[in-house]
Amino acid sequence: MATYIVRISPNNTRAVKDFENFQTEIQEHGTATWDKDAKNRIRAGHTLGFITGPTVNPTVTFYRVTTELSTNNRNSTWDTEIYTTSQAVQHDINTRQVIVLTQQGSSEQSFWDYKTSCNYKTRYMPRGTTKAKVHVQCP
Repeated sequence: MATYIVRISPNNTRAVKDFENFQTEIQEHGTATWDKDAKNRIRAGHTLGFITGPTVNPTVTFYRVTTELSTNNRNSTWDTEIYTTSQAVQHDINTRQVIVLTQQGSSEQSFWDYKTSCNYKTRYMPRGTTKAKVHVQCP
């Protein structure tokens, strides 16, 4: 299995709003939808970690992917044009398929501790949804 990580930058108001909606949905229902990475590589059984909070002290929360859905299941409130200008290659985000994540077995830790345990450089921060070096197991 694989783990992916994505930064929800406090400077990106659209990403923050989408993540707030995700948090509300997962707290109310135990599951919530999100979109896959740019190449639609995330699969059921994989783990997705959201890096949130201020740059000086971010946390990463990992969720297990339970289900994959088509592009027809994209949330109508999600951005339809672009997520970040920091990625080298721009792509049509409407081609991103949808995944369902579960709150069951989710885990949270300091992103700095996670980076240290995975041998990332101190200044590392992913740009977009990125496959992580080390798999984090969610029950």
